[in-house]
Amino acid sequence: MAEVGPERGPPADDAQADLVRVVLGDIEDRVQRQRARLDQAGANALSVRLELQADCYAGVSGHSRSPPSVTSASASSTGAPVTG
Repeated sequence: MAEVGPERGPPADDAQADLVRVVLGDIEDRVQRQRARLDQAGANALSVRLELQADCYAGVSGHSRSPPSVTSASASSTGAPVTG
């Protein structure tokens, strides 16, 4: 039986992590092949697009793991504390 603890999550977490590694490896292979066909400006543009996409995914992932906000939408946009 797989060990569950602070160092390792349940087996489903391992399977999900393995899937992410496989998908990212495939994406990296495709990007390297595409980058080899581009000139320097095209390769730089591709790198910028990939970096923006990675930032977006990181934000979505981080948002889904963060606890719910205790401020209301109007308070967060004005910087005013929520009272209540």
